[in-house]
Order: sequence, then C-alpha cells, then structure tokens
Amino acid sequence: MNCHSIRKPRSERLGGFKGDNDAFRIGHLNAELIEGEDNRLKNTRAAVVRGGRVHIGKGCSIGRRNIRRLSAHIP
Repeated sequence: MNCHSIRKPRSERLGGFKGDNDAFRIGHLNAELIEGEDNRLKNTRAAVVRGGRVHIGKGCSIGRRNIRRLSAHIP
C-alpha cells in the first residue's frame, strides 16, 4: 500500500499495521509520514515517523524519527 501520510487519532487502532490482518502481511506499507501517539509498525517503509510511543518491528525501513518513547525489533 502506498500513501503520502497517515494520522492516527489516539482512540483509533490501526490493527492491520500490527500484522494481525492477512491483508497487511504481504508486502509493505509505504508512506512519507506516519503520525500517532501509539504506533506498532511492521513491514513498513516511511520517510518520517512521529509519535509518543513507537515500536519498530521486523521489515521496517524508517528515515527520520521524532519519537518520545521508542522500542525496536532487534534480529
């Protein structure tokens, strides 16, 4: 999936990007900007990620990060 930006309100959950939806397990999400308070990314390519808590999982390629609390998958 390709998109310019994704903004996620605090109350919404982007379940597909967490890898719990088969539609998002194949391929990558490609975005210029991903922004939200609590993000769990997997198989994601993004130029910029902003947020409060962000977990960067397997298959991610992130350019710039503006994150208060970061956790990452370490192979």
